Amino acid sequence: MPSYSRRQFLKTTAGAIAISPWISTACSFLDKFGLLILGGLIYDGSGRPGIISDMGIKNGKIAALGDLKNKSAQRKIDATGLAVAPGFIDFHSHSDEELLLGAEAQSKIRQGVTTEIIGQDGDSVAPLTEKMRARWSENLKANYGVEIDWLDFTGYFQRLEKNKIIINVASMVGQGSLREYVIGEDNRPATLEEIEKMKSLAREAFQQGAYDISSGLEYTPGSFATTEEIIEICKAMDGRGIYSTHIRTEDNTVLEAVDEAIRIARESSAVELNFKFHSA
Repeated sequence: MPSYSRRQFLKTTAGAIAISPWISTACSFLDKFGLLILGGLIYDGSGRPGIISDMGIKNGKIAALGDLKNKSAQRKIDATGLAVAPGFIDFHSHSDEELLLGAEAQSKIRQGVTTEIIGQDGDSVAPLTEKMRARWSENLKANYGVEIDWLDFTGYFQRLEKNKIIINVASMVGQGSLREYVIGEDNRPATLEEIEKMKSLAREAFQQGAYDISSGLEYTPGSFATTEEIIEICKAMDGRGIYSTHIRTEDNTVLEAVDEAIRIARESSAVELNFKFHSA
């Protein structure tokens, strides 16, 4: 039998573990799992067909797959006939206010949604002027007993964390909110100076953790913006974001509205376009 130095042994066995990832989980079989999900149809999110298997979870992470029914665990779930899948993403969510009411987000969790993208249709939780905050806070307090204590995205995200929110939340920046912040609800074209102010606000929002830009061109005040104005606002994403829009109209000029959305995404160098309209 050849002799190995400690360094040679570690090098050899490390290669073996890299080749056979199941070896790295074999030791976990000897320990008690926090949770065993038994007999479910497991989907890994890659698009491949699901497989029927048991899943062992330890310390919040998937530790093993295979036949685990005889292993011990703090809790076992019989998932026979059910699907086990990664959390779903609600890419168009209007839970901006509702997330303030219940940190457990039961209406989404029970549907398998673990990530919500808010700030849709040009309307986002920030940035807010004092006037915008006062109006929104008055409505929320009257309806839900909730007051607004933020002006920017940093404040909103801190509020969610304070409430111990249990799902993932990302927010788009609303083009309508940017316009209201700078111009109010006046129906007129934005000046070059105002457009630069809106772009600066958008960049600040991105630095605070917001993503991408949405518009709602059937709604006030976003509808008052010209195509050229929106193109300039979307340039604040520097070619790295998604432009998501509720298109300007859905009647006899719907094709023109779709063309506008495509033009905005193309000329602002948005990396992706997501547009929405209501079906009849």
